[in-house]
Order: sequence, then C-alpha cells, then structure tokens
Amino acid sequence: MKTYLRTLPTLLTCLFLCLPPGLFAQKNFSGVWHQTSLPYKVWSNANWASFKAKWDELNREGFRLVDIETSVSGGERKFFGVWQQGGGNHRLWVGANWVDFKNKWDEARAEGLNLIDLEIYFSGGRKFIGVWREGTVPEELTFNESWEGFKRRWDELNKANYRLIDFEVYLEDGALKYAGIWQKGQNNDLLLTDLTWDQFNTLNQKLNENKMRLIDLEVHPNLTRQKRFSGLWYREEGGQAIVAETNWGSFLGKIREWPGERYTLIDLETNSGAADFFDPNQTGGGANIAAGGTPTPARSSSGSGSSSGSSSGKSSGDDELPPVYLPPSGNNTNTNPGAAASGSQVETGKASYYADKFQGSKTASGELYDKNKLTAAHRTHPFGTLCRVTNLANNRSVIVRVNDRGPHVPSRVIDVSRAAAEQLDGIRMGIFSVKVEVVSQEEYEKQQGQ
Repeated sequence: MKTYLRTLPTLLTCLFLCLPPGLFAQKNFSGVWHQTSLPYKVWSNANWASFKAKWDELNREGFRLVDIETSVSGGERKFFGVWQQGGGNHRLWVGANWVDFKNKWDEARAEGLNLIDLEIYFSGGRKFIGVWREGTVPEELTFNESWEGFKRRWDELNKANYRLIDFEVYLEDGALKYAGIWQKGQNNDLLLTDLTWDQFNTLNQKLNENKMRLIDLEVHPNLTRQKRFSGLWYREEGGQAIVAETNWGSFLGKIREWPGERYTLIDLETNSGAADFFDPNQTGGGANIAAGGTPTPARSSSGSGSSSGSSSGKSSGDDELPPVYLPPSGNNTNTNPGAAASGSQVETGKASYYADKFQGSKTASGELYDKNKLTAAHRTHPFGTLCRVTNLANNRSVIVRVNDRGPHVPSRVIDVSRAAAEQLDGIRMGIFSVKVEVVSQEEYEKQQGQ
C-alpha cells in the first residue's frame, strides 16, 4: 500500500513515496541541496504510469520537474523525480533514440523551451530522457563524446561564452562517454571528473571555501568499474549540503533534517550508473508529455535504438587512487600507467602558485603538499602526468608532476608549487601567462639530472 509522508505541517514540504525498505536495499542515493527557501517535492521508485500521474498532479499544483533519474528494480524500469515550485511551459520526453530526441530538442527550442536536464540509459539500445522549461537562452547539446572530444567542445563553447549546465558520464562498449548541455551565459563553470569520494569531498570543501557551489553530481563507474564521482561547480555564493551513496532511510532522514524552508534539493542521483545502468531485456519507445498545464497522452516514438550496452558491474566504492582516468591518445611513453601521453595536449592560459599556508595539506591524490617539490594542480590530467610549464613572459620553463586537482579559479589552467613558481620567476608576478604541455618521463629525468 502506498502512503505519503510529510516532513513538516507547512506548504514547504517534501513528498515521498514510502515503500518497504527491502525494495531499496540494493540502491544508493546521492543528493545536492542549496540553501534557499524554494519549496520542492520528490517522487521515488515509481513505474512510468505512476510517475506520469504524479507529473500531472504536481503540474496542477504549480510545481515543475527539474531533475529525473531512472533505474531498474525487480525487472521493471523505475523513475525518480525532483520538482520545484514554479510555472511556465514545460515538457518531458522519455525513452527516445538519438534521432527522435534531436528532433524533439529542435522542436522545443522553436517553441521557446530550454533543455535543463538530460539522462541517458540503455534499453534495447541507447535511450534519452529530456526535461524542458520555458526559456529562449541559446543552447548547445553534445553526447557520446570521449573525454578529449568533450574537452575540445568545452573549450570552444567557453570561448563563445557558453557554460555547462548539466552533464552525463556513462560506460558504453568499454569506454567512458560524456554528454552535456551548454547555455549562453557567464562561463564561470568548473568540471572535475573521475574522483574517489575522499578526493571529491576534499575538493568540494576547498571549492566551497572559494565561493564555488556544486551544481551537478554524477556517480558512475570508471574504466575498471570502480565507483567514481564527477561534479560541476559554478562561482556563486550560498550554503550547500551533500549526501553521497547512502541508503533510502538515511537519505530520507537528511530530507527531514534539511527541510524545504531552509534547503532545496536541486540534484538527485541513484546508483543506476553502477548496478542498474543497463536494461537489455526491454525495448521501449518514447513517451511525450507536452508543454503547458494539460499534458497530452503518451505516444510512441520509433524506438529504434542502435547501440547495445554491456553491464558495468557493481562498483566497490574503494578509495585507492584511480589507475587511469581516460585512455591516453597516441603512444604513452610515461612510465606512470595513469598519465597522459607525451604531446597529447598543449594549453595556454593563466597560472599561479600555492600559498605557504597549504604546506603539509592533503592533495586530491592523497599526497601531502610539499612546497619544495615540483608539483602542480590540474583539472583533468591524471595524477602522475608530467607537464612542462613555460612562463610566456620570460620563456623560463619547469617540468612538474600533477598530484592535485585545480585550480579552483576558472580563469587559470594550472597552479604550481612554490618551488616550481620560483624557477618560473612567478613569485614576483603572482599570476602569470603560461604554456602547459605534457612531456615524457625521459624529459623529466633529464631535468632532474641537470
């Protein structure tokens, strides 16, 4: 029997579908809350008919869907949603292949709707879910990209003043793939990927101290099928609260602890990226809920997905350093198996250095920061990657080893240790223009022998 649980006797409540604890025994839940008074509601573990009925009901009550998740439980596909109080036209499209989804995206843009949430799952092929809200902000969409392709697209769109608003990380055919939605706006976004929980939690605290707030959290398997965390941050002030990989009872407890009049849930994540990432036995078509207050009945799309998935397996959630973030392109001459290939990427931008107060602090790799060693923080290069950093003002260069994540300021491309900054004559400058290029172990050893 379905019952409803209200956390507070006010309109600022969170609504849940309460089900027997055993039903959630194999699921973990993660969430991001922002400190705000915006009312919200959550509907959990519903089949499609139940989810659509709740969508209709909450729309009439003045709530709009902002986040959707899906996974498989007991052989049946289930849906999880977060609604926030709001109005305006809106749309939900579920279970479409890429051709149909792309057509729906083009159609929605022409009708004055912006895509705000994207989900990708596998059910007889790759399938897409999209959530739209009223808006005419220029936007771009990409999917099925390698990290290198996604990073190139990121750089292109950032230069055009677009910022990432939502992203997906998933395994397909033994490779990590990335998808994202960009919208025109101030490009003050920061994306960090493939971290253990300890690494992610440490970086998130540092970022929050630097007025960066988590916008989107993804929990997913890496190439060796271990649980990893990726996040998108914006430069904005405000409190936040995060829960990662907890059971339903604990997650519900946090909802009671952080009620809607103080915190609003903005992002919900299930463990569908691990145990329930694929559903090879169901084909399914597309289902549309049209814009406006009177949704049309669901209708089928072509349902002709072309790519089959393979199970990612269940992750262990251990905290060892990742052996590899993404497969390097070209011939990797570095003896560190997780490092990027020599010459695989050249960047230019601003750099700075660690303040002395961080001496002895734990880096994202687990090492303690030593200002006397030649190390650096980089957002995407695997730990152990060797980079030549050249000060463009005086052509001085030094080879550093990446052992931390950052910089936490979007305008910079790398932060180096004090020892490295001294060799670059960067102490006097504070912030300086640099070129960063990946080099081989041989080049690094040559520097060490000088």
